[in-house]
Amino acid sequence: MVMPPSMDVSLISVIKEGEVILAPIFDKNSTNEVRNIIADYFDCSLAKVKLEFRDKKISSEDRQEILNRFERRSRREPSQYIAGYTYFYGEKFYVGEGVLIPRNDTEIIVSEAISIVSKYLADKKAKPDLMISESKIIESETSKNESGIAKKKEFVIKNDKVHEKINQIKFLELCTGSGCISISLINQMNIRKHNPENIDVKGIATDISKAALSFAIKNIAFHKCEDKIKLILHDISKSSVKDLLSNNLSESKFNPINLLEKDIYDSTYIPDTGTSDPTNLCEKGISVPTNLCEKGISVPTNLCEKGISDPTNLSETGISDLETKIESQKIFDEEKELVSEDEKYKDSELQFDMIISNPPYIKKDIIGDLEADVSEFEPHIALDGGRDGLDFYRKITNAAQMLLRRDGWLLFEIGYDQEKQVTEILKESEIFDSIYTKKDYGGNPRIVVAKRSDV
Repeated sequence: MVMPPSMDVSLISVIKEGEVILAPIFDKNSTNEVRNIIADYFDCSLAKVKLEFRDKKISSEDRQEILNRFERRSRREPSQYIAGYTYFYGEKFYVGEGVLIPRNDTEIIVSEAISIVSKYLADKKAKPDLMISESKIIESETSKNESGIAKKKEFVIKNDKVHEKINQIKFLELCTGSGCISISLINQMNIRKHNPENIDVKGIATDISKAALSFAIKNIAFHKCEDKIKLILHDISKSSVKDLLSNNLSESKFNPINLLEKDIYDSTYIPDTGTSDPTNLCEKGISVPTNLCEKGISVPTNLCEKGISDPTNLSETGISDLETKIESQKIFDEEKELVSEDEKYKDSELQFDMIISNPPYIKKDIIGDLEADVSEFEPHIALDGGRDGLDFYRKITNAAQMLLRRDGWLLFEIGYDQEKQVTEILKESEIFDSIYTKKDYGGNPRIVVAKRSDV
């Protein structure tokens, strides 16, 4: 029954309609499903729906939208996709089709990362790196490492000892998805109790999926982390690790997304910024580099001249050609060896202090057996860990030889039954001297942490 536009209806009657729609799917849990959908719709607590909304009147337009959401949920679409957001580490994150939904148990990896960084900073403050051996104190020195990369160390004097000054903590997140881990880490490191010296913490977050990165862009903007997190479209299984090491973390303002090895921004890929009008892309810092044309890619004239400011020309000229040519550019050479070509970056000052990853870890042949909410809606590229579910642990552990500095930390989220296998992979690499596990809220092994040896 379609209500007249001007007629308000009671929310309790809409709840009853929802129970009729969802009862065949969720049985006794249908009432909770209905209340959750209504709470998401009004962006309020479940308690408020239960206690305060019983006598609430809503418009017929609201009723129709809520009924549409009931129908979507009846097809087992995840409630987070329906709402368009979820909560992680106490903060709101946008999600939708094409990105993995953050789970509560993943918060364990954020908490451990915060603990490690906080302890590292405290230890660095407390322990001297060098004793004064000359009457003249060296305030700074500049040298070059084996890669010819200039590096500068600053020292401060404290209690008659010289300490290396920590200017920045650099982390790398592989398989970032919505960006919730990197963003939560940045948010927490802005809290004084975790970072009393206010050391700059910055990171690179990568994913193979453009759809996932579109949500990461939106979440980074929402949490105002644009100057702290650099997003990169990257395939850890095929790309050279030097691409990650060579990305500059000292820029005052990061580009919202980089495609490695080529300064090409795919203008056919416009992140969801909450509007269909692309004129605001430039205002949001999403600009088109002028060297698109220099690389032999034909672009509608006003793309280079105006930074995507004319939506008419964007839709009518040359976009399909541009997409085809970018695809044919072969950004990543599939024949590259992951490590062998990157030896010159070993022990580089560009290495990361920490690597974090919640990689795909479901065995390929059991993805179809997962709940329909997951197997039919969430992206399989974010779930599929290969035949034994361990493919990405092997790849990332191998890459850590180049990416992770000595004495740095590697943090993995794992499946509840993968503790032994992942620990063995780390041990076999022979570069870690401390490996331990942390349990999730349900008491299951959830993360494996490894500290690289300092020799």
